[in-house]
Amino acid sequence: MSEPSLNEKQLTELNEILEIARTTEQKARELYEMATLMALKCQIQDEIREVGKQPAGAIE
Repeated sequence: MSEPSLNEKQLTELNEILEIARTTEQKARELYEMATLMALKCQIQDEIREVGKQPAGAIE
């Protein structure tokens, strides 16, 4: 038995779904990158605060 072929409408719908999936994946990557950068920024700010708490001359 041969597989039924996709008609034009089904093919169009599948292509639309694939495009949505690609866009969603790209947005997820962008959000992950943004979250990573924000976490690094917070970490750097915390380290700067810690350094600011050190007595003068303690940092070399």
